[in-house]
Amino acid sequence: MLDSAQLFPLGRPAGRKWCDLGSGGGFPGLVIAILARELTPGQRVVMVESDRRKAAFLTVMAQELDLNTAIAAVRAEDLAPQQAETVSARALAPLPELLTLVARHLAEGGVALLPKGGGHAEEISHARRRWAFTVEPIESILAPRSRILRVTELRRADAA
Repeated sequence: MLDSAQLFPLGRPAGRKWCDLGSGGGFPGLVIAILARELTPGQRVVMVESDRRKAAFLTVMAQELDLNTAIAAVRAEDLAPQQAETVSARALAPLPELLTLVARHLAEGGVALLPKGGGHAEEISHARRRWAFTVEPIESILAPRSRILRVTELRRADAA
């Protein structure tokens, strides 16, 4: 829970939409939605999960907890662009591929929050071959070698 909760203050607090890609069992999406209900009540959390069983679980939890959410039981690349001020994704794909999904759903001026393990520097290096972006690697409070990559100004490298 704390691993997911540490993302919340790094997002866009005044945003109307947070999109969590590959939500799985609800980390970080459900945790973010719970925090948003209390701290930013107007913010909607869209959880994208292609596994229908997991999406059904997310739907039940969101209803039981009375959360301002939408559950999309599709692959992130098949979902209409979300224009979210904050996009998060945990353990979904290597950074170069992940940024393709993030760019599809991130609003202009938005921020992506991408928890990564000890190989984050190499992933950043590989991603820069296709993408231009500003990244702030923030140390995880639970895993000192891990980082939360706070990505802004995301655009294709050939458009930079």
